[in-house]
Amino acid sequence: HTDNLCFGDSIAQINITADFGVPNYQYSIDSGATYQISGLFTMLKSGIYNIQIKDSIDKVIKKLVVISQPDSLILDANVMGATVSLTINGGTAPYKTSIDSILFTENTVFYDSLQNGNYTFYLVDANGCSTSASATIKGVSTTSLNQDHLIIFPNPTNETLHIRSSQAIISIQLVDIMGKTIDVNT
Repeated sequence: HTDNLCFGDSIAQINITADFGVPNYQYSIDSGATYQISGLFTMLKSGIYNIQIKDSIDKVIKKLVVISQPDSLILDANVMGATVSLTINGGTAPYKTSIDSILFTENTVFYDSLQNGNYTFYLVDANGCSTSASATIKGVSTTSLNQDHLIIFPNPTNETLHIRSSQAIISIQLVDIMGKTIDVNT
């Protein structure tokens, strides 16, 4: 048999071949409620199937077949200032993510230096199953990010503020949401 590749699929199949009793076999996947002359059953959901094979003199062999599926593929997008951290659950590893649904990269779960705006993140697992999640970046000074390559998180905050830069930081000016200067360090 084959299993379903994605959660909720109905593409699995069971292919039964009989080699007992007297030929001209009939096959059932519903405990003998209905029979067919082919041992191929397609488009099956995940679950337990009670297989019965009956030969031409009504001798019956029974077997259970379990069709499985991966857990539901879930993508969460968590915003920390200008950074989005992706959390992946379910599906089948390895995973690939994208911010544009075109270029997918493996093992990318952080997208930083994002400007204010709405973003959709896309996820594809090893079986080709896909999902997406959205996030909104707000309150980040895009001028500072573009000019000085800063990553500031979490923003807004009322506790600790972390600043990462690819360049030496000469001075820092903190401004509240109303544009009022809170602190200046040089």
